[in-house]
Amino acid sequence: MRIIVATLMLAAALPAAVAAQVRGQVPPARAQLERQVAQRFARQMQMDLGLTPQVRDRLEVLLLDKTARERGRDREANQLQQRLAAAVQDPNTSDAQFQQILEDIRQLRQREHEEWTREFAELRNSLTPRQQAQLTLGLARFQRRILEQIQNRPAQRGRGGGG
Repeated sequence: MRIIVATLMLAAALPAAVAAQVRGQVPPARAQLERQVAQRFARQMQMDLGLTPQVRDRLEVLLLDKTARERGRDREANQLQQRLAAAVQDPNTSDAQFQQILEDIRQLRQREHEEWTREFAELRNSLTPRQQAQLTLGLARFQRRILEQIQNRPAQRGRGGGG
């Protein structure tokens, strides 16, 4: 329940943070909420999986680092999507230009996968296979809840400016 409340708080803070994020800054209130959410999730996983305090702390750090990197990737993904949309609208876009944009998108996703694998390799070495499976499910639920909260929040960024 606490994770859901923290997630709701984070989702509520997102619209106010959009302008600062565009400039690459994270508002202090958002950074604090992100820390709180990561701490609560890590504590919940510690209780559910029987993690040691050291593994819990490592999980928390990984979550915060992952969040920061995702902001950068999200900006890059949005730029690539805008390039792709502009290319689709332009009847003079060549196949080679489409292929380059699509390759850039593929490379971004590949980097994302490689970072995830690298980040959690150390953590996985500290977990049993059962704990790894439980953590994987816990992270998936966590991501799903955050996405649901973001999708269900009132549109405060204005119409047509979503992204």
